[in-house]
Amino acid sequence: MRFNTELGTIGISNAIIATIAGTTAASCFGVRGLTAKTKLDGIVHLLKRETVSQGVTVTTADGSYGVKGFVTDALPENYTYFYTCGPEPMLKAVHKATVTSGEMSFEERMGCGFGACMGCTIKTKSGNRRVCKDGPVFRKEDLLWED
Repeated sequence: MRFNTELGTIGISNAIIATIAGTTAASCFGVRGLTAKTKLDGIVHLLKRETVSQGVTVTTADGSYGVKGFVTDALPENYTYFYTCGPEPMLKAVHKATVTSGEMSFEERMGCGFGACMGCTIKTKSGNRRVCKDGPVFRKEDLLWED
């Protein structure tokens, strides 16, 4: 991204924007760490003493890292709101297991990425919505799940 000003041209890289956005999200929402499920180094980072002491719980299905079980097995007893991101089966399980409002970010395959193909459609109380165009974040109370 480049801006021309009376003092000259200012260039800002995408990496800097991502760093600022990530730091802002961490400070505003209490995010303590993010990692892909396949990244061993990311899981190791989440298991550091200072991270765990801040309330982060890591779960793996086989118990090879952190707590054995699923994310729904590690939900805290007292919470007022939640944020989650993942594949649809996990989001459906979290939806069923949670008792408060929250926001869910969908990991969905998107055929076109701009809403024309309708391949990433989900059902909500206000009708069908496209993850690529209307989301990917939706409020828990707006979602409808098929059994």
